Amino acid sequence: FRTSPDGQLILYGVSSGGSENVVLRVRDVATGRDVEGPFERNTFDFCVWNPDGRTFFYHQLRDLPADTPPAERYRGIQILQHHMGDDTASDVSVLSAEALDLDDRFFPFIIVDARSGLAFGILTPGTQHGAWFVASIEGLSTGNPRWQPLFALADSVESVIPHGTDLYALTRKGTSRIVRTALHAPNLATAENVMVEGEQRIQGMSGALDGLYVSLFAEGINRITRIPWRGGPVPIDLPPGTSVAESPDIQADPLRAGLLLTLTSWTM
Repeated sequence: FRTSPDGQLILYGVSSGGSENVVLRVRDVATGRDVEGPFERNTFDFCVWNPDGRTFFYHQLRDLPADTPPAERYRGIQILQHHMGDDTASDVSVLSAEALDLDDRFFPFIIVDARSGLAFGILTPGTQHGAWFVASIEGLSTGNPRWQPLFALADSVESVIPHGTDLYALTRKGTSRIVRTALHAPNLATAENVMVEGEQRIQGMSGALDGLYVSLFAEGINRITRIPWRGGPVPIDLPPGTSVAESPDIQADPLRAGLLLTLTSWTM
């Protein structure tokens, strides 16, 4: 499930009997009633709200016969945009592999960043890191985004976080590292290293108002380090004997300081 930015609506998916055939609906929190849906043929539980809280984006598989070979079922996935109150028949595609001249077996995903006003499109073959594109949230909201290339598949970029005129990227190309480059002209070859993986594996990163939070793994334990914007790493002290749970991962909000995380231990 995904909660709207104002907390009034919940977009949730149900997969009956473990079928992985996800059906999405929107529930009004105050009344406890569904107000939109069903949205059929969703997959990977993918759905994300636009910061306006009245629009969301979701996966949709093609409408194919039941006897379609499994490998064909996941070709040509679209990300559709839905405005609350509109007929689902008017939902338009805002991202697909075919629209960007990529193999239709690539899976599309969208990340929206409210602070920067940018949306990131990721096209991944499923077993590798994806090709990254960027567009404005404003353009995305019109249903006609102008996706611009950001990183190629060969760059092995796992995640990106914009901050001001900078773009932070976690790349697995060669030695895993977090780099800082120019947001509007990113270049991994000339990017500044912010953190290079050593004895602790870089698990992931998330951006908050007060800096970059990085999940690190060593000796069976996940730890957290905060990197202030334009500052050096500051390890976060966690209760003795605990580890940050791998799922859900660390979750920071670019509009707020700090982050949410889940801790686990031998008895908790």
